[in-house]
This record gives sequence, C-alpha cells and structure tokens, in this order.
Amino acid sequence: MRKSVVALLLLAGAAAALANTAIAREELGQDVGSKLINAQMQREMRSAAALPGVSAVGDTTYVGFVPGKVSATNYWGIGKGNFRVYSSNPADYGYWGWDNDGTNNNIAAVHGDSLFGWWPIRQIVTGTGGQTLTDDNRPWWALDIGNNANYVINQGTAHKRTTGVVGVWHRDNGSASGGGVTWAALGGSNSLWCGLRRNGDLSFTDPITGNPFNERVLANSSSSNAGGTSGGGIGTNHKFPGYASQWDQMAYHDVNMGVSTTLGVRFRFRTNMSTGRGTAPATQTGWFDKDPLQVTPGGAAAGNFISSSAAGANAPIDSFMVYVGAPTDTLATLYSDGVTRPVYDTQRRWFDEVIRANEAGKVKEIIRSRATTRPSRSPSRASAPPAWAARCVWCSATRRTAASMMKAPASSGHTARAVRAQS
Repeated sequence: MRKSVVALLLLAGAAAALANTAIAREELGQDVGSKLINAQMQREMRSAAALPGVSAVGDTTYVGFVPGKVSATNYWGIGKGNFRVYSSNPADYGYWGWDNDGTNNNIAAVHGDSLFGWWPIRQIVTGTGGQTLTDDNRPWWALDIGNNANYVINQGTAHKRTTGVVGVWHRDNGSASGGGVTWAALGGSNSLWCGLRRNGDLSFTDPITGNPFNERVLANSSSSNAGGTSGGGIGTNHKFPGYASQWDQMAYHDVNMGVSTTLGVRFRFRTNMSTGRGTAPATQTGWFDKDPLQVTPGGAAAGNFISSSAAGANAPIDSFMVYVGAPTDTLATLYSDGVTRPVYDTQRRWFDEVIRANEAGKVKEIIRSRATTRPSRSPSRASAPPAWAARCVWCSATRRTAASMMKAPASSGHTARAVRAQS
C-alpha cells in the first residue's frame, strides 16, 4: 500500500531483549532530550558505582545490529555491542544505524534490506493541536488507516515483507467454522465476506501472502481507546470478528461486453454496519472517494474528498456500494490530481486504480447500502459504458466516527453470494 505516510512507528522485525534502556528518548510520552554532564555529576556517578549492589562495568547492555552476526539462525544479525557510533569495529555496534560504514557493507549483510528488518507503520492521527479545523484542512485524518490490513513494505520486489492480506474480501463459510462469527452463508456453503476473524482463527488464509484473514493483519494499527465501545455505536475497538474503521476494500469481476452496452448483474447481499457519525467540529473526518492525491483545502477536491465538516449532521457513515464501469489501464491510469500514471501496485489499489472513476461516463453506482439489511437481491440490470469489458466492483467503505480505530460486531461486514453477470 503506497498511501502517504502520516506517522511512522518502527516495529522491530526480530525479537531482541533489552536488559536495560541505554538512552531514554521518551518517558510517559514526553521527549526528555539530552542531559549535560558536568564534572560534579561525573564524580557522583563514579562514587555511586563503588556502592554495594551497583555495577561499575557492564551497567548497560546495548542490543542491535552487529556486523558478522548474520547467520542461518540470526537472519538480521542481532547481537550486543558497545554502542559507539561511527566506529567500524563490530564490537562497537549493538545498535541500528541503517547504513554502511567505511569497512562493513551492512546493507548487503542483511540481504539488501536497508531497513534491517524493521517495519515502518503508518498510524492514525488523533491530535488537533488545540485547533478546530475543518476536515479539508487536515486531510491526513481521512487516509484509509484500515487499509493497513493490506500492508506491504515498500522495499522492492525482493523485500516485499507483509503482515497483511492482498484484500479483505474473501471466500468464507461464516458460522460454519465457528470462531464467534454469527452470519450464515447466503447460499451454498460459502459467501464473499468483507470482514476479519478473531485473533488465532486460521480458518481461511490468503493464498498470495500466506496470512490468515483475522485480526492479526491489523495488530500493528493502534487505537486511542483500548476497549469498550466508543461513540455510542454498535462496534468495539478491538473485538473481532468483524470489520475495521477507515478502510476501502474492493472485490471486482470483469465481464466481456462485446458490442453490448447493457449488463445484467444478479447477486444476493447482506450488510451489518455501524450507523455512528462523527460530528464534533474539531475531529469529524471525511473520506477520499478515488485517491488521496488531490489538494483538499477550500473545497478544491470536491467530488473526490467527501467532507464531513461540510455535511454537518449528515456526516458520512459506513457504506456498501456496487459499481459497474470500465476497467482501468494499469499502464496509464488517470488520477484525481489530473496526472496519468501506471498503477504502482496492481494487487493493492485505490478506487480509481480499479475503475475509471475520474472519467465522465465511465462508471455507474448501482447500489448503496448502509446500516443493517436482510439478505436482498440486487437489481437485475444496469447500464455499462461501452467498452470491451465491464468491471463490477463491490466496495466496503468505512468511516472514522471517533478517535478509535476498529469496530467489530460479530456478524458485521458485508456478505455477497451467487455473483452472476452477463451482457
């Protein structure tokens, strides 16, 4: 996923136990900065080292990358050292510098991974800075943080480590596999579900990434509230099975249209979504319809940035939508900022990378459903733009209703069954 980075949280990619912290960078959420050591303080520390129970040598253990430590059982070269920055002596490492030195080719040693096994994770932004700004003046609040479920590291083909799944929509048999899921398939044994199972549930696995469709794909996405229900909605912050806030998940199916301009689409669907709205002026947040590339302040991205501030009491809520339109050209896609580019990652796409949403007459919305619906049949026919193929897109778009990240009633999400399309 290549959305713009808002905040980075580096998570260790290898298990390393720290006996004691060497330098305190943060304490209770505050930056403590550097401390000036004078002669008197040095004398006091030397005296303290001589006291019973206080060690003068080896008082701090530094653990990190060490040149020469990479092996079949130590993939990232973790070891201890003296933590003497700028020294090329392996004994003076025990830290991550994310670079080579004058002697050691460290990046090559860790298999060409310049992050040395660490993971940059974009996190949700909750601070307002004491200001009340309309959401078009803080568009970073509207990024699809829930799409961290599709996370893949931006390290090139050889280093595409991932904690996620390619897409959350997947074939699932619901309550038949237990795990707290309460919905039943809409027909036959399985339905297409846009939801995640609880932690440890390995019932269904993404065949591409090898990761299961469960809560673990969002384990590194934080929430400002670690439990309970926020905003008075039906969801909770971390309890799965269910679905997450602020994601835009799509499944699609292509149909060869030939010379036809009318498409028949039939499927059954059921939704169970939160109706909560975030309407506090300082925190209410809209969403990007096509992609987050367009400048937003002053309504500049009207039609792409759907402003919650402008909507007021009618702020956006979680929705299930179905579209029919022309597929994108992955080598030349028109984005919301007016620039035509190749699709960066064909497995993880924005809406306008799936369907030609920025071109007039190339897409039509045929269904929009909110809240909870009983199993329903879709309309039988819909117009489609003339094209060699038509693309049917099923979209689960969830909103930010509070500072919380996740919401997940046991039967939540969107299920579809018996998808059939013919021109």
